[in-house]
Amino acid sequence: MLTFNSLISDRERFVKEVKQLDQFFKRFNNEEDIFTGQQKTMSQLAQEKKNILEFQTERKKSLITLLNFEDSTLIKNRSVVDFINYSGDDSNHVEIGYYDENWFAKVNCSVKYKDKTQNIFLTMKKQGTNTEGYKWVIVGVKAPFISLDPLRTDTLKFISPMNHEVGFIDLFKVFKDYPNITQYASRDFASDELSVFFSQVKAKEIQYVRVNSIQYHFLQLKNWIFTVDYFNRASNNSGWLVSSVASKTDSEKNDYKRTNLNILP
Repeated sequence: MLTFNSLISDRERFVKEVKQLDQFFKRFNNEEDIFTGQQKTMSQLAQEKKNILEFQTERKKSLITLLNFEDSTLIKNRSVVDFINYSGDDSNHVEIGYYDENWFAKVNCSVKYKDKTQNIFLTMKKQGTNTEGYKWVIVGVKAPFISLDPLRTDTLKFISPMNHEVGFIDLFKVFKDYPNITQYASRDFASDELSVFFSQVKAKEIQYVRVNSIQYHFLQLKNWIFTVDYFNRASNNSGWLVSSVASKTDSEKNDYKRTNLNILP
């Protein structure tokens, strides 16, 4: 049975839920009132900034509401406190938005490969300019079932050093041994999984089924990386929320792109 209190509670949950990523940007940037869901005007922001210490304190409180409260390891992480203090310090001018560089979507998809359902992770990046417009492009993929193992595990698989004298006759053997084709590659060979993925899709070996989940990775803030996931629950702390925070140098961010987002240098 609906009661007045339950209606108020549902309204409060609806207002506080971060329903879209654009809304996450606005709350992170302190452009939206978390109690009303209304966008702040320039005059409101100017008024709030008259007392800069109070303004920063309130912004930090607002940033805290964007954390996934149900993850105790996140809430107790000292790096999260440092991140909130850094982002809420007005002198750092911390803002994020759609047009930023160095943020990515990692999309968990189900696909069909050889009549079997498989999971893959596609890394998407915004690309474009104000003049030509913007679009999302695929910049990385993690699909273990099509990866080419570059490790040389069989020393008996090789092309004879004198094969040039017999018209490279061993190539017949190499093409017959297609499951182990990478064993005949240079020791410098590095698998380009994205190229393999595109070729498999083009050959209709991989068919799209659905998107299972999306995680956003933000690397544009100096010395920080954080991720945002969607949490669907009946709670004031729901919607698009920060799921992880880590302090990273530029070099570590490049490693992160390679290992976590599967983006080649």
